Amino acid sequence: MYDFFPTKKCKYKKTKIKNEKIKMKKSKITQGENINKKGSNILSLIGFIVLFLLGAGVLFYPRISFWLADYNHTVAHQGYERSVGELTKEQRKEIWDAAVNYNRKLVKSMVRDPFAEIDELDPFDEYYQTLDIGDGVMGYVHIPKLDIMLPIYHGVTDEVLDKGVGHIKATALPVGGEDTHCVLTGHTALSHDKMFDDLINMQIGDKFFLEIIDETLAYQVRQIEVVLPDDISMLKREVGKDLVTLLTCTPYGVNSHRLLVIGERIPFVEPMPIPQKVDKTAFPWWIVTVVISGLLLVVIFGKLINKRAKANKGYHAS
Repeated sequence: MYDFFPTKKCKYKKTKIKNEKIKMKKSKITQGENINKKGSNILSLIGFIVLFLLGAGVLFYPRISFWLADYNHTVAHQGYERSVGELTKEQRKEIWDAAVNYNRKLVKSMVRDPFAEIDELDPFDEYYQTLDIGDGVMGYVHIPKLDIMLPIYHGVTDEVLDKGVGHIKATALPVGGEDTHCVLTGHTALSHDKMFDDLINMQIGDKFFLEIIDETLAYQVRQIEVVLPDDISMLKREVGKDLVTLLTCTPYGVNSHRLLVIGERIPFVEPMPIPQKVDKTAFPWWIVTVVISGLLLVVIFGKLINKRAKANKGYHAS
């Protein structure tokens, strides 16, 4: 039968097609919004993780840097012991005797300023070669009470004090003997190493030790002083005495004065509480455990927040 109303049918079809297009467009918009929201959630989660890692880095930096410093000191000490072990008995004696002769020349000289640049003067121009087992290391200072084991280097340059204890040039080399006064200095308040941070906790009667070649020299603290930087009166030699002074800046972080811990030589007896050879090379894995646990909590917390936000949106939509 002939259709007398073609115009109405065409209009109906056009309207239907138009509605379908509008629905498809809305569906695409909704899908796009969902994708954008998912992307936004992922970016938020990544942001939380980055912030957490930055916070963890700031929190654990001192502990990790101190571990790394202890690790380097321990490895260096092991290397020093190997180097000494490779020397013959005659070589050890020769190195020791050269240091003793150096100190005798120092006693007889006119040098009175412990900070004098004597390494440029004859007969002290071989300063850096005297008592050098390798890498400029003279030996090690041990302070059992403070759990300190640090290498002793020639001189007090920034490079030296950044990696260990420095020996002040115009003072006796750390091999002991009458009329000698050896001065060893170390930093405090370094961000990457404790060094002499705890030296302020030393008390009269405490002991510390010098490990030089294959000898261990024992010293007992007899005096503790805080002086101005230009006061060197406490660093002078005393007749008949064998002294070692540990020097650092004080107060902590201010560094306006100098802390002097002066020790006098005492006989070394084997049962003395010398520092135990604790393995400080083991990484503090508990830090990794804490960081991973924290990251898991951040992820879980982020998902819970996202789930709650969806639930709230569904509730408001209904």
